[in-house]
Amino acid sequence: MNVETLYGKHGVEFISVSNDVGLEVVLSNYGASIYELKLDLEDMILTPKSFETFFHNTKYYGLTVGRIAGRVKNGLLKIGEQTYQLEQNEGTNCLHSGFHSICFKKWRTQVVTTKEYIIVRFYLTTKKGEGGFNGKCDYIVTYKVYAKDNILLVTYDGCCKEDTYFALTNHAYFNLGDDKDILNHHLRIKANEVSTFDVEDFCINGYIPVENTIYDFREAKLIKKDIKAEELHNIKWLNGYDHRFRLEELPRTEANVSLSNGNYKLDVYTDYDSVHVYTGGFTNHDVLINDDIDDVYKGVTLECSSFAPEFTKKKEHNIHHVKYVFRRKSDEN
Repeated sequence: MNVETLYGKHGVEFISVSNDVGLEVVLSNYGASIYELKLDLEDMILTPKSFETFFHNTKYYGLTVGRIAGRVKNGLLKIGEQTYQLEQNEGTNCLHSGFHSICFKKWRTQVVTTKEYIIVRFYLTTKKGEGGFNGKCDYIVTYKVYAKDNILLVTYDGCCKEDTYFALTNHAYFNLGDDKDILNHHLRIKANEVSTFDVEDFCINGYIPVENTIYDFREAKLIKKDIKAEELHNIKWLNGYDHRFRLEELPRTEANVSLSNGNYKLDVYTDYDSVHVYTGGFTNHDVLINDDIDDVYKGVTLECSSFAPEFTKKKEHNIHHVKYVFRRKSDEN
């Protein structure tokens, strides 16, 4: 195994970790993020080519998002008898915790090296009132890369001095092996329910069964199969999938989510109870590290997180795990 730290502008660090069997992960202290992820030198996620695009990251490429990922309607968060006004950075909504989200901060870094794995751990403390949130909070995001297995294990740990809500996630866009887009990727989600939306502000307002709908991914299907369906385009905010799926309870040996194409397969295992799938329905013209343009349906997020923000008592730790397992399709034959 090998680990190397590089330094960019604005105090941003990049920690490159490579294992013995083809996996390379570049992490950053900016947003405790997954900056780059490769298997056999092939890109597994979208990475902006420009440092400034990454630093002014309006698309949340690879960032750790919190204290609450997703939308908070009107930015109003009620905890007990107290209501807090969060930053409104998407119309009246608070999206991904506003302008002062933990994803836009520089974290402290620790690297631990052993023969079996390398751990990169990021630490952050936010002050009471940042972004409108209550309570001083401590966060730890831990990435573990194994020497002999193409596995990336992520652990999220949040602890607040006051009662609060947590819903942390990572916002990487997956595209396995630099495909033109993700339409010919197969997606499987072991989920029985999917979110519905308020058409005015796009906030989640309920859930429906996936059975007999275009949201049924319980058996793997091509992303392109239903992506042109009218109901995925009849809301101004929507141009494809941008939905949260309530995950089934599964044995630990069974992946909650799988993504695959002709060359690679990604299995995702998590103790979170939902995954938010966004198929990148809009062009933003960012140039990616492979010189492609980030176009419509170029990548798909698999944002494992809490089905609803989890209420957590003061000084208690809110801890969850997400394991990404990468495989070559050729190894399955």
